[in-house]
Amino acid sequence: METKANYVLVGVFTLVVCLAAFVFVYWIARYGDRQEMTTLEIRIAGSVTGLAEGSQVLFNGIKVGSVRRLNIDKTNPDAVIAQTEIDSSTPITRSTQATLGFQGLTGQAYVELKGGKIYEPRLLEEADKDGAVARIDADPSVVNNLLQKAQDILERVNAAMSSIESFITEVKGPLVDTVNNTKKFTDALAKNSDVIDKFSQSAEDVQSVVREAREMMTRLNAASVRVDGVLAKVDNLVSDKDGSVIAEARDTLKSYREVADNLNNRLGPITDNLNRFSGQGLRDVQALVTESRQSVQRIERAITDLEKNPQRVIFGGSGNVPEYDGRTRR
Repeated sequence: METKANYVLVGVFTLVVCLAAFVFVYWIARYGDRQEMTTLEIRIAGSVTGLAEGSQVLFNGIKVGSVRRLNIDKTNPDAVIAQTEIDSSTPITRSTQATLGFQGLTGQAYVELKGGKIYEPRLLEEADKDGAVARIDADPSVVNNLLQKAQDILERVNAAMSSIESFITEVKGPLVDTVNNTKKFTDALAKNSDVIDKFSQSAEDVQSVVREAREMMTRLNAASVRVDGVLAKVDNLVSDKDGSVIAEARDTLKSYREVADNLNNRLGPITDNLNRFSGQGLRDVQALVTESRQSVQRIERAITDLEKNPQRVIFGGSGNVPEYDGRTRR
């Protein structure tokens, strides 16, 4: 008697074995090497742009979990609670820092965990014992800080530009007036260039007159000193009995000195204010200086004669002392 195979049973058995093998392989791949996971809530202040469910959670650059859910903090609408699932053996302590990072400036966001003191208690183990969920606060993102600073800088730049525009609007009119006045002034200088050249030439003449006037002042001072010397010589020539003659001689010499002092006093202010003269005024001053020079020369000649022969002032003529008869008249 032949044995007939049940092909239906064989097919069903084959399918069951294949399905069991597939489930076994999937279980090995999915759960065979899986570590024990636990929940960690991370409170992030500010915006979490780029962070989404499934984003990575890294500890010192190593993936230890992922983001499972994102919720707004009920106690503070400006913050976000990121519920993550991470390896329970991750050394999370109170000093562990959490920051929001980006894979490139435009890449996907992730949560970066780093640091932590080894002697501090581990938050995940304590939360597991207490049946609670561990939570840490994240520091502001470096990128967010950079963007915030850039926004602040842009706002300050906009304010500065507004101030500059207002300033330009206010000073535009005065600046235009200043430019126009400068143009008018330069045009006036160009039209009067001949007068300016003449003034420059007269300045040289003024300097020449000043030098001559100072020279005459020096000579007049020297003449005054010489007059004092002549007076001293006259005192030695005559006796006290001829007081009238001495007085007359003194008056004559003092008149020379007064003339010299008068010229000296007049030339001083003239030289100080000579720069104010030009044209006709300068020519008048030059004439005065010429006349003063001639007067000084005459005074110097007279004083020279007196120094050589002081008797001439008293006795006249050649200056020889006349002889008198000493006999007493009766």
